[in-house]
Amino acid sequence: MKKTLVVSLILASALSANSLEQIKSANVIRIGIVPNNPPLSQIDKSGNFHGFEVEFARKIASAILPGGKVELVGITNADRGSAVKENRVDLLSANFARTEARAKEMSFSIPYLSTSLAVVARGDKGIKSEGDLNNLKVLTIGGTNSESYLKNKNIETVSCKNNMDCFQQLSNGSGDAYMHNILNVAVIPLLDNDYKISVKAVGPILFDCVATQKGNDALLNLVNEKILSLSKEGFFNSAYQDTFANFYKGTVEDKFFLLEDVYSTLSM
Repeated sequence: MKKTLVVSLILASALSANSLEQIKSANVIRIGIVPNNPPLSQIDKSGNFHGFEVEFARKIASAILPGGKVELVGITNADRGSAVKENRVDLLSANFARTEARAKEMSFSIPYLSTSLAVVARGDKGIKSEGDLNNLKVLTIGGTNSESYLKNKNIETVSCKNNMDCFQQLSNGSGDAYMHNILNVAVIPLLDNDYKISVKAVGPILFDCVATQKGNDALLNLVNEKILSLSKEGFFNSAYQDTFANFYKGTVEDKFFLLEDVYSTLSM
């Protein structure tokens, strides 16, 4: 009985969030990043992270732990929520939108990006609206908002692992279209101009936020303060030009992503 209690306490401790005090004491902050999701994040041949969310994560870390160690933890799309809940990361900055279901299990910062679900398909498929997806097979990454949305609409889905896997399956005919957030699907026409963004916005606007474990309020307050500070400094516009603008070659407007206009009203 005593042994069982000890094991339970150890597991509970391992799964509980690292508080701001614990992070400062260890002088290390762990931030979850999806490693193969350009231009948000990617790893080069030398094992170094690059991208919009990577630079953003480093800015957040510098506000929480000046001069401390920033440990970027690579995780898959499907594993993002679990990484937070199981205390494998202190913060998550991984194209992770706040939803009602997710907010019941973890806490979220104010948004740093706005996105929408979108659909990409061959131009000759004739897809012009969400209704055209009925009776089609739609590729989607498991554990994402796009998967949940399609299943709620009773639209047949085909699972893929990541953006490149979805593109390969789309190319070989495993699916008729691919739905994910516009950040991801906008890449496909750059790879093959036979494809186009058939539907630019499906469902409600989504807001990407930093996630942490429930109750980690002191840590989250610092994150929120830094997001507002970065907005005032023009970080998001600058980072957009350095990453999104170059990557998408002007095919996707910044209005789909940036929240500068919203946050500028808070300083008026």
